[in-house]
Amino acid sequence: AIVGACLAAYGRLDIVVNNAGILTPQTWDSLTRDAWARTLDVNLTAVFSVMKAAWPVLVRQRYGRVVCVASPAVFGAGVAAYAASKAALIGLAASLQFEAKKLKMDIKVNTVIPQAGTRMIEDFAKDVAEMQAKQGKKVTHRPAPPEAMQLMSPAKCSAMVAWLCHRDCPHQATIHEAGAGYFAQLTWARSAPLFVTEAEGVVSAPLPEHVRDGRDTLADFAGGDMPKSGDGSMGGPDALTRVVEHLRKSKL
Repeated sequence: AIVGACLAAYGRLDIVVNNAGILTPQTWDSLTRDAWARTLDVNLTAVFSVMKAAWPVLVRQRYGRVVCVASPAVFGAGVAAYAASKAALIGLAASLQFEAKKLKMDIKVNTVIPQAGTRMIEDFAKDVAEMQAKQGKKVTHRPAPPEAMQLMSPAKCSAMVAWLCHRDCPHQATIHEAGAGYFAQLTWARSAPLFVTEAEGVVSAPLPEHVRDGRDTLADFAGGDMPKSGDGSMGGPDALTRVVEHLRKSKL
């Protein structure tokens, strides 16, 4: 309905910003299956529904800009359902970008991780305080002071969203942070490879001890690389390709 309303009003659809979301106060101990399902329905399945309706329009136009709004909770937070739903958007955005790449169309799909004082955040603080009071616990979660909320105004994030929606924006399947006038791009990082193969004298399955003894290598990100998203390689080269090349070089 929302896509149909847009087409009826404007005749085309160029930009989709998937921003709808809910945040409930349940921590892991109190999180119920119903609360989990409701959070994923709104934060993830609703994005799926909007994009299923919008995608044919963007393909027909051979053009579009899509921004999925994630959250700092993707790094881990006390709200597991919210964190899981927002992390899933990163994979969805990268997959949609791959669909556009296959079609060779000017459709760009990116993700933004905003840090902003919104009504949802204010309501969340109140909900947590009320829940703690009802449980007879000390109220530790209080709303941020007005001056902090002003500094964290959503307007301080909007420039990043506007750029990712711009016709000239070249970004594809990227992840950007934005908040309070701060902006940054995030990327995946892969450590230097630890090989446990016949080249290292191991012909059977690697043992846990091999991984344990290779911890320094696995912590060496300077010797690694940065996997790409949205190109269909799923972070490639894959493990088999890497091992075959490693064995080839070991025989030279």
